[in-house]
Amino acid sequence: MKEKKLVILMGVVTALCLIGDSLLYIYLPVYWENVGLNSLTEVGILLSINRFIRIPLNPLVSFFIHRHSLKKCLVIAILLAGLVTLGYGLASSFIIWLFLRMVWGISWTLLRMGGMKYIIQISPDHQTGQLIGLYNGIFRLGSLGGMLIGGFVAPYLGLFPVSIALFLIILFALPMIFNMFSQVNNSSYTKVHNHSPQLLHTTLVPVWWILAGGLLVSLLFQGIITSSLTFIIDVFWSEPSILLFTFAAAQWGSILQGVRWSLEPFVAKAAGKWGDRYNKISIIIYLFLITGVLLLIYVWNIPFPIWCFFFLSLVLTGAALNTLLDALLAAEVRRRNHQSYISFYTLTQDLGAAIGPLLFYLLMKNHFPFHFFILGCSVLCLIFTLAKLTFYKGAYIKANNHFQ
Repeated sequence: MKEKKLVILMGVVTALCLIGDSLLYIYLPVYWENVGLNSLTEVGILLSINRFIRIPLNPLVSFFIHRHSLKKCLVIAILLAGLVTLGYGLASSFIIWLFLRMVWGISWTLLRMGGMKYIIQISPDHQTGQLIGLYNGIFRLGSLGGMLIGGFVAPYLGLFPVSIALFLIILFALPMIFNMFSQVNNSSYTKVHNHSPQLLHTTLVPVWWILAGGLLVSLLFQGIITSSLTFIIDVFWSEPSILLFTFAAAQWGSILQGVRWSLEPFVAKAAGKWGDRYNKISIIIYLFLITGVLLLIYVWNIPFPIWCFFFLSLVLTGAALNTLLDALLAAEVRRRNHQSYISFYTLTQDLGAAIGPLLFYLLMKNHFPFHFFILGCSVLCLIFTLAKLTFYKGAYIKANNHFQ
């Protein structure tokens, strides 16, 4: 299937560009003195500034993509990602690092918005969810690769040779882009003309609810849970053991994140298939309910191996939710023919990913009980689920009455 091949290429391109960013989350907190930084505070700023800079830049990037060809935008994103990754090996002061991270924010926004737009344009109606899940799963492998390189390669070889190697690898993404666009043209882009009851039943949902879902998922899974993982392990178990293997909280955090990123490609693809086969809204409702329950277990001091199982269940549920919300947005973009929805959606995701860690550390600094904080998140999932369920029933009745 040509569409599947093109989506795989787009996922590989995004994954290659993501490796350099992901390795910093493992490398910088430990080896910050080796790259010209003065404190862990500077590390925290560098690892979050790319998310905050994407918020004001999002409308500008959206305007740029609208005015220029998609191929041109993706080529610029790849070149920026390559140069930024090369710069990681040359940077020797906080100011240079700050500039590089801000440029990476621009590159990632172009990649994320451009990738979603490309997949929406080439995907058939009945396979949009599956292809979006495939794309999400493949590009997340870049995070896994970055974590492994940051933890096992860069500390021994140094950041400079690793950055040069990654720069050369990223350049291989350029011929992939040209190959992708040589196989499609504007006339072959998929457009939606089918307004059957089934299609309306699947996609009839306010766009702002999809945006709110994207914000909530990003806030929870990219922000709060990722930031609090090692904190939870350290508070409850300090140095837990599984099958006689004992590691510190930071090491267990890296292991669990590695398992998470290894399994996410399979979960994302499966969730996309479910979304194409069944009703996306129904699945989202059930998954948000499951998320609310698993969040309560997340702050429950139970035997560590059992907790690890529930943690992985929680984050993989988040991966499924992310894919289904992406697919639901794609359906709305095509049904309403509003490409600007992609910009709003990525903006809400960036906002959630930026606010999550900031909110977590702010509350911890002021000694706010973490259990109550997560309980509030669980209740928020329940409220969001009930709101969707209420609208879903009303929309179903309205759609059926319209076609009777």
